[in-house]
Amino acid sequence: MRKRSRDQQELVIRQLLDRLAAESADLSEAELRRAARLASSEGRSPEERPQPWRPLRLRWVAAATAALLLATALGFDVAERLTPEGSARSSYAGLGLGFLPSPGWTVVQAGVPGSSESTKAIAANVPLQPADPQQGLPLTALQAWPPWGIVIVASLSARGDPERDAAFPVRTLPLHFANATPVRTAGQPVLEYVLRAGVGGYNIDASVNFASEPTEEILGQAEDQIARLVVASAAVTIAVRPTIQGHSPIRVFGAVSSGKKDEQVTVQYKQCGLAPVQFRDEFEVTTEEGGGWSVETAVGANGVFRAVSRGETSNEVQVLKRVDVRLAPRPPRRYQVQVVERMSFWRKRVLIQRYDRRLGRWIVVKRLRLEHSGAPPGSAYVWSETDDFTLDVPKGANIRAVVPGDQARPCHVAGYSTLLRA
Repeated sequence: MRKRSRDQQELVIRQLLDRLAAESADLSEAELRRAARLASSEGRSPEERPQPWRPLRLRWVAAATAALLLATALGFDVAERLTPEGSARSSYAGLGLGFLPSPGWTVVQAGVPGSSESTKAIAANVPLQPADPQQGLPLTALQAWPPWGIVIVASLSARGDPERDAAFPVRTLPLHFANATPVRTAGQPVLEYVLRAGVGGYNIDASVNFASEPTEEILGQAEDQIARLVVASAAVTIAVRPTIQGHSPIRVFGAVSSGKKDEQVTVQYKQCGLAPVQFRDEFEVTTEEGGGWSVETAVGANGVFRAVSRGETSNEVQVLKRVDVRLAPRPPRRYQVQVVERMSFWRKRVLIQRYDRRLGRWIVVKRLRLEHSGAPPGSAYVWSETDDFTLDVPKGANIRAVVPGDQARPCHVAGYSTLLRA
């Protein structure tokens, strides 16, 4: 019975989406914006009767836009269905965290999953500014809220980090306020609750904030809004931490939405400088209990990671590689700069800097070029080196070698050696 109901819902939604694509094809930007406002202010049912003064076509697009919002909650690939044939396409799957609109509530979304920053969504029954998601929790004017004020802030990040995942029990949508944990302060009413859940390969961290001690009615309103939190399904996710590789390895992790153990995931990397420019298999991993996977690795140059599992492809994550710069002492009182990478840096410029305590910054004391380059037999790395040189700096000064960004591009970013004391 449930499957039949789901099939009927899907048929209706797809018919509405097809008509929406046709009806809205030549609407102006202003008309589309107006349609979106109508949809968000009137609820999510496409069958609600519009006000009689609105143009018939615009009324229908507003209603269909509400249907589109419902379709995203059901997991349909909306972006691809509305993209004209032959134009660039971007799948909605894996990029969606948000609250379905509700009368009297403002919702704001910001961010992109997969990066070091989480995707964030905010729902409030008090006014919000568009910049609030970037500026953090909008609680600066808490005392000015009306007593019925509620703000819910939810962030999304990829599963796959075992230590972090332990704090996010696997749940299914819709989420429920009953699973939230109160944040208690001695002698103060409970004004904040935290709800954590692992949903479809993602961790959801939601903070529910009240202007005053909530009544049963206000708690019911919070429950209703939490139930409107939706996550677009992604068969496989990927994240990288950190996204700039220096001297230490990076961790690549993610999850499969099935939550199953021993699922195979192929991690691919598209590296700058390798022709043809394409994704290549980097390594294979199997998922742990709960669907998470994780591995430590290193990259040879700037590039993009993605994961593939059961024919499905994850979001893409860009990774930057700092140039491996080494400042080597050559006694007595001489030095040499070495750059060790998988490509030659011959004739690239390097800087020698000294830290000036009085000025509180690094100053350049010498400019050099990497005059020699070669790879030892059987090595995948190329050593690019300067001639030996001397430095006229105060005894005990901290010094370092730097390859600036303009010398590192296009396949690396600026790199710094470890510090030496003169």
